[in-house]
Amino acid sequence: VMGAPALAAACTLYVENRIRENSSGEILIISRENENTTPLYRTAERFTEKYGTKKGADMEISSSVPTGSGMGSSAAAITSVLTGLCVINGIKLPAQEMISMARECENIIHGTSSGLDPATVITGGLVKMINREFIPCPVFENLDFMIINTGRPESTTGETVAHTKELFAENPHLLDEFTRISVSVEKALCDGNRKLLLESITENQMLLEKIGVVPEKTAAFARKAENLGTAFKISGAGSIRGDNSGIGLVFGADGDRALQIENLCREYGYSLSPAGIHQGGIECLL
Repeated sequence: VMGAPALAAACTLYVENRIRENSSGEILIISRENENTTPLYRTAERFTEKYGTKKGADMEISSSVPTGSGMGSSAAAITSVLTGLCVINGIKLPAQEMISMARECENIIHGTSSGLDPATVITGGLVKMINREFIPCPVFENLDFMIINTGRPESTTGETVAHTKELFAENPHLLDEFTRISVSVEKALCDGNRKLLLESITENQMLLEKIGVVPEKTAAFARKAENLGTAFKISGAGSIRGDNSGIGLVFGADGDRALQIENLCREYGYSLSPAGIHQGGIECLL
């Protein structure tokens, strides 16, 4: 991202698409979590245009992924539509073609998608993006973490990105710092090095605070989590105003620390759920 390598991992929260063929030849999409189904209909239209499919389908989409909070929910929803249409039409696509389509459709929502979220959803596991290429990485399989929902950010991803672009333009050394940490986090995840992971995650969070995308309330939570022997970082774009930062991740909350983090979340009014890395990708691929 902005020239620096970025890491993303598929986690054990899911979007579910219950789909059945209908005889009308039309596609009906119902989303339980999001009233705005326009991007999903645009996704279905693009699929139909590209592959000349004529089968109708009823889709009911539900999700355990928080929306608009930095968890790639739009990429997951779009991919669920593409996957459902592949299944019902008996089509198998190469992974790269599925990623390209999902990225194209995600642009409807974000304007300019890096493609990292769709690539991660589609391939599963840990994915590194560097120079617009997506590279699957081996990862220590027993890694568990906590997903902390600090609340939906008040600023949009676009606003936050515009803010950070100015900072990176004025301070090009920041890219070197983020690159160094990305390399360190990748090594820790692939080696199962808990100590290095916690140190690198904490350093990453401090950098995010430095560029101004972490509200004070979340930064205070991060310090308290660190004092408990865990590491916390925001997962998405963060926010440049308000108190909420979207989703954060806590690593190292094992044993008694898990209960301490739960108590800390109650103190701050945050919700949490345990998670891990989902190693599988989309099945309807060549």
